[in-house]
Amino acid sequence: MKTPLVSIVIPTFNRISYLEIAIESIFKQSYKNIQLIVVDDASTDNTTNLLQDKYRSRLKLIKNNINLGQVKSLNKAWPKCKGKYVGYLSSDDYLHSSAIAKLVKILESHAHVICAYPDNELVDATGKIIKKNVCRKFFYKSSFLSLECPIGVGALFRKSILKKTNGWNERNMLLPDLDFWLSISQYGKFFFVKEVLAAYRFHKNSGIYNKHSLFILNQIPEMINKHFSVNKLAKKFFENKDEIFASAYLLIARHCLRSFDFKMAFIYSKKALKIYPKASTIIKICRNFRYAFSPIIRMLLKI
Repeated sequence: MKTPLVSIVIPTFNRISYLEIAIESIFKQSYKNIQLIVVDDASTDNTTNLLQDKYRSRLKLIKNNINLGQVKSLNKAWPKCKGKYVGYLSSDDYLHSSAIAKLVKILESHAHVICAYPDNELVDATGKIIKKNVCRKFFYKSSFLSLECPIGVGALFRKSILKKTNGWNERNMLLPDLDFWLSISQYGKFFFVKEVLAAYRFHKNSGIYNKHSLFILNQIPEMINKHFSVNKLAKKFFENKDEIFASAYLLIARHCLRSFDFKMAFIYSKKALKIYPKASTIIKICRNFRYAFSPIIRMLLKI
């Protein structure tokens, strides 16, 4: 029986030290009917030469003349995907060899499931495992209330769902993945495969360290308002609006802490407490300091 085509998109920008591992993890899949698309987002390292010299005939290359960022690069690639199922892979992460086969099996046998995703392991720059089982089951309410994304590396979803969302929201540069999962969840179910089938790489140039302007950070409240306007699931939790906005302000505060902007971190923490003055908010404020600095401490201690 013919297996359905799966399209995987890898957007990359100056990740030459990890890109080959990500690509090879796709070619080494036990599942063979795969279309691989790599979007070179105007890299200035040796990425272009690697892709053209070593992989020219094995993948479809989209080269951006200017740096567009992950979201716009993915949106540029989605129309080129020919597969029944679609996924994306950051160029510093990788899949285990059986990942796609196991996820396709779930999607093929469960018509109501629109997205299947595996558990992940956290690895360091060298591939050493730091922690296993870092993902969890997706529930719309808890994800919307906390603004935390339980879905990591390796998710596959039905290509047909892209027509309902027009791809990723280019107005959301900070939480584009969570925004997308929340948006499509109104159209079907998610299936969590409780097996580590992919690796999320943690290193000094990881996105977690990126500093963001307040303009970008304030796209989070904008995202919440959008969901209340167009997402039928979000409308059910309108009574939790204050709690959700408090989570947004705390998330902004966390990013301010990582940028050592303690003044703005204090301002947004205070806004969160004012709009939702419950003990849970105080607990989250305390956790913010741990979440903000534990990656830096882990990197300094090399653990």
